Amino acid sequence: MAETHRLFFALEPGAKVAAQIGRAAEVARMIPGAPVRWTAAAKYHLTLHFLGDHAGAPHSIIEQAKSAASLLVADSLDVTLDRIDCFRGRTRAPWIVCCNSASESGLLGLRRQLGERLVAAGLSALLEERFTPHVTIAYGPVVEALPISITPIIWHVTEWVLMQSRAGQAQYDTLGRWPLRD
Repeated sequence: MAETHRLFFALEPGAKVAAQIGRAAEVARMIPGAPVRWTAAAKYHLTLHFLGDHAGAPHSIIEQAKSAASLLVADSLDVTLDRIDCFRGRTRAPWIVCCNSASESGLLGLRRQLGERLVAAGLSALLEERFTPHVTIAYGPVVEALPISITPIIWHVTEWVLMQSRAGQAQYDTLGRWPLRD
């Protein structure tokens, strides 16, 4: 059976922002009923577009996605992460660090522009409409203590990446990196 490859465009925090997200995760660890499966800081990211799970390396999709990304010219943006919450309605819910509403508009604009390029490249069937900007820090039970406010984390985003994860592996592979204008 072919190895499963998961593809996605994401924003990847630098070391300073990842450390701040890690400190927020430490706060969440103190919540009664907190998860036992925590996300490693090296895997922190904010997904812009998920391009699906694929059996084996989807070389043609990767090339189409890279081509679409190379056509996007967009400005850098600031994202403020200000609370920890979880997605409800699941047994093992993702615990997430969320951005404030002011940050969402910039993220939605970047996501929309990238989505337009992906549609033009013939990848519309892979795109999902749902989008809640977040960074996953853990998986666990839904608890009543959430959401909780955290010290705001200001993240100046200057690039986005195309990433791949492979089933059973502890890291992500970066397949492409594109700058945002400052």
